This record gives sequence, structure tokens and C-alpha cells, in this order.
Amino acid sequence: GMVVDPDAVRQLGALRKRFKVRTFPKHECLVAEFPMRHALAVYVGIFKVYPALAKAAQDAGGEPRASLDLYERGKRITYAMPLR
Repeated sequence: GMVVDPDAVRQLGALRKRFKVRTFPKHECLVAEFPMRHALAVYVGIFKVYPALAKAAQDAGGEPRASLDLYERGKRITYAMPLR
């Protein structure tokens, strides 16, 4: 998937018929970044970041939830886990 600026969504026009467009509501999230230097970073990030985010959510009095993962090839993976 791709992240599209909210103002640009209206300009997608016909592409909306070919692709699913979802809007994620604004949430207070725990955010972590992990470097993406190679393909294995996806798996290493899963095993390191998910448990750390889950623990941080519990420490903040919340429950671990599914995270939204944003992959920037060759740069980083950004994980965002809603707190509530």
C-alpha cells in the first residue's frame, strides 16, 4: 500500500475503482522506527519491535493492538500502535 496525503485523495479519481482506499482515524499511538537495510529487517523488526511496543502499551495502561507498519524501502520501517 501507499500513504497518500489527505488533500490528494480527491485527485485519485479512477484509481479509486482499481484500488482500495482506506482512511485511518487519528489516534494517540506508540511509534517505533527500525532501519531497513536489507530484506531480513522486516523479520528482525517484527521480533524486536512488536514485543517492545506491546510492553510499552501495557506499561501505559493500555492493551497491545495491531500496529500499522509503514515500509520505506532502503530507509526504515515505522510501526504505529494505537494506545486506545
